[in-house]
Amino acid sequence: MIPPLTLVVTSTFALAVLAHSWIDVMSSASTGKLGYIRGYGGHIDAISSYRIQSLDPNLPLCMPSTQSTPSYTQQYPPLQATPADTITANYSENGHVTKDKLPDGPRPGNYTWFLGTMPTGGGVGGLTRLGDLVGGGARVIGKGMFDDGKCAEAAGVPGRPPGPRQCQSTFTLPKDLQPGQTYQLVWLWNFPKVKGVVEMYTSCADLKITNSTTTEDTHPKQRQAYPLVNASNAD
Repeated sequence: MIPPLTLVVTSTFALAVLAHSWIDVMSSASTGKLGYIRGYGGHIDAISSYRIQSLDPNLPLCMPSTQSTPSYTQQYPPLQATPADTITANYSENGHVTKDKLPDGPRPGNYTWFLGTMPTGGGVGGLTRLGDLVGGGARVIGKGMFDDGKCAEAAGVPGRPPGPRQCQSTFTLPKDLQPGQTYQLVWLWNFPKVKGVVEMYTSCADLKITNSTTTEDTHPKQRQAYPLVNASNAD
């Protein structure tokens, strides 16, 4: 399980304060493996976040550069999990919980996890348009408040555990998923910072279903970036 406390510290991290938010990493409770969103290259706003500012159902659901040709690397592979698996995802609040200065306080909003089926044998398909989330075969498999009550972009935030600490989302996969099949995960964050203005962000990822489980740490370099605690013993 991935710990919720810290990020890989890079030169881009400081630039992410009050930036947008996206899924940085996911973990499978049954396989012990980490997985990433399409096109992930580190905690970098410009290549990881995708903003939607209209309810036009024909808008691309995912970042267009990753929608038709999902890209992964050996360092940042897609997630592998089993049916009925528990998935934990990390994302940074980037100041939208603890630093936004609004008259009535921050409005970080909420998120929804959607699951879609990808074409057998690969290729373009799955959930590609915003309208696919309604009547397009998408299944809602998780919901939550953007603020998990513990995350903080900086240290010393009153009422929060010691930071900086990432937010976490946990959800359960359906038990009827088929081993050998690839599915699509979409995290949609509805961010109502300005009342009456549509502002949403999505993170899209591919999910490979397997019937094997393991506790082996298959990505030690990534795990060393989250060394402090795991979700089971977090404050």
